[in-house]
Amino acid sequence: MNVSLPALEIADFNLRRVAAWGGVLAASLLLAVFTFYFPLWMLAASLALVAAMVAVFVNPYLGSLAMLFLIYSRLLQSFDIGKIFTGVVILTAAAWIANMLVKADFRVLVLRRQTALIFAFLFPVFLSIFFAADLKLAFAATAIYFKMILLYILFVSLLTTPRRFELGIYTVILALVVAVGYGFYTYLIRPSVVTFIFRRAAGGGTDPNFFALSILSFLPIPFLFVFAEKRFGRKLFWVGTVLLMIAGIVISFSRAGMLGLAFVLLLLGYKIRRHRLLLVLAAVLFVVLLFFLPEAVWERMGTLSRAGKDDSLRWRFKLLLGSWDLFLTHPFTGIGAGNMVLYSYRWINQHQVAHNTYLEMMAEFGIGAIVIFGLLVRTTFRYLRGSYKYFADNLRPRLAIIGEGLEVGLLGFLFVSLFLSLHYEYMFWVFLGLAGAMRKMAEEENARLKTGNAALRSKPVFQPS
Repeated sequence: MNVSLPALEIADFNLRRVAAWGGVLAASLLLAVFTFYFPLWMLAASLALVAAMVAVFVNPYLGSLAMLFLIYSRLLQSFDIGKIFTGVVILTAAAWIANMLVKADFRVLVLRRQTALIFAFLFPVFLSIFFAADLKLAFAATAIYFKMILLYILFVSLLTTPRRFELGIYTVILALVVAVGYGFYTYLIRPSVVTFIFRRAAGGGTDPNFFALSILSFLPIPFLFVFAEKRFGRKLFWVGTVLLMIAGIVISFSRAGMLGLAFVLLLLGYKIRRHRLLLVLAAVLFVVLLFFLPEAVWERMGTLSRAGKDDSLRWRFKLLLGSWDLFLTHPFTGIGAGNMVLYSYRWINQHQVAHNTYLEMMAEFGIGAIVIFGLLVRTTFRYLRGSYKYFADNLRPRLAIIGEGLEVGLLGFLFVSLFLSLHYEYMFWVFLGLAGAMRKMAEEENARLKTGNAALRSKPVFQPS
């Protein structure tokens, strides 16, 4: 017995040594192959990709952060590798399902009312397919909604704690800062194709208007943090973030973005009306910054007063009238999801969307869809307002500020939707997911507090002997 144990230990040691040397040899061969056939950076990129996939599969929450970063940085569009985003969504969904199987917990953490309205909205969308002139286009447009519903479910189910939720918001802000930085790079240093054609910056995307809108939607959060932070360093950091985001909207030269910025700043001014001195200083700073705006911005905004002479505004006005006419012709069935671009040839000589989210939804899906959409928006606002008021009352100021900022950002998004067609964009569905996640957190925390209070009341009073 005494002789066999060391022998086993030696054999085990030799096996480990052989495995270690084998691993070193395999890594060396892999390195040699990559060095000979591919650039060395591809090895590091491949290993990083594998590590990231393993991390997401172990913790699907990391996948939700990756999705938020990819949506708002819009870098994949710039590099024409948009399919990577689909891969991230599929990997995150698979990891989420696998984790449910491992934990034997199959609850899908969504809110009944919001989810019911989402699926109710899908009914007229799906019904419109049967009345579409182009069935293939209608099915493709409807499929986008199913992808966005998956995003909504993942965000509500994965952003389940205050820490996770806050990190998700900071990830979006980081992505927007990266997008603005890349926008300046492609506008001033190495002009992109978009810059050459439109003389405007689009960040990591291909549409300057969507670039401006993505910034505008989350601008209220850092803006409100400026007035909430106590430390000067943090306050200065958020001031810099706000100014950088506003600069991103400016270099997009988006008329809808500039109008939306004015609308959001007015709402924010009302929100901070109690900070009178800071409000006056912010207003003075904004007026001073107006004098530093490029002359091209004033020329671009001046076209709004010359609508009859601007080709873009003229055909947009024709599209609005045409969308209304399509709705009156097909008030209940619509013309089919995604089919607006086919009918646009009736009024202008090109394929175009209506440039008004509400009119385009009415034309494509009928009156039922716009009514349900209105109810869905109303419910989302109720979730946000109820949540941030709850967190404010329960001493969670950062969550309260984030919720209030999301409310203003959603209002800005809906305002800009008057000038752009946004119902096939991810951004609105991100708002739905974030509002649902906040509401779910507030409900669960409130339930825990009630349970804890009930347990305390049920405990017997201590009687000294």
